[in-house]
Amino acid sequence: MASNAKTLTALVTGGASGLGGAICDEFRDSGITVIATTRKTSIDLPLRLNEKPVYLDVCDPISIHNLFKWIETHLGHIDILVNNAGIGLFKPFSEITLEAWDDVIRTNLTGAFLCSQKAVELMPNTGGRILHIGSIAGAIPLADNAPYGISKAALRFMSALINEEFHPRNINSTLITLGAVGTDIWKDRKDFITKDMLSPKDVAQTIREIAIKKPGIRVDEITLLPPKGILNPI
Repeated sequence: MASNAKTLTALVTGGASGLGGAICDEFRDSGITVIATTRKTSIDLPLRLNEKPVYLDVCDPISIHNLFKWIETHLGHIDILVNNAGIGLFKPFSEITLEAWDDVIRTNLTGAFLCSQKAVELMPNTGGRILHIGSIAGAIPLADNAPYGISKAALRFMSALINEEFHPRNINSTLITLGAVGTDIWKDRKDFITKDMLSPKDVAQTIREIAIKKPGIRVDEITLLPPKGILNPI
């Protein structure tokens, strides 16, 4: 991976809004070429980069294959992957349906797995970086967070495994463990106050700093929490 950020190409899943949108903005401001993705639009593969998000359903292997094939054909490589696409489910353990469980696991974990598999194939010999958006819920059991927390706990292990298998190629994987971030995921949770949460821009700046580090500097995990720490319902 080149040390000059202006030469880097990054793929950010779930990059249309929220934390993903803030990451994309931060990358673009640093001169990084960005491919932002979302499954909330029908926009097809990008004709020009750094503009509107492109459609990607991380739960669909064919959708993932098509996007990475486009990247391989038109760009030839990718330097940075940010596995940001994710969904939450805040229900008691006993009320979670199998369908809801599968949806969270496929989006938060399986999608990250499939995108990471494809990304390492397209990372250059000089190296690359994969950043996974984790959660404090993956480190500490929090009530009403079963599938979300379990998906993020498994993401931690996957990130560590990528480091073990791909360090000979200078591909570094980082888990970004986050406390509550002030995004729309909390819009239906009236028991949390957004002003007490992390700012998406502040988180995005930290992610950019890790993403552009020179090859050979491995950052296994970093934890960012709001000033009050782990937030509990009021």
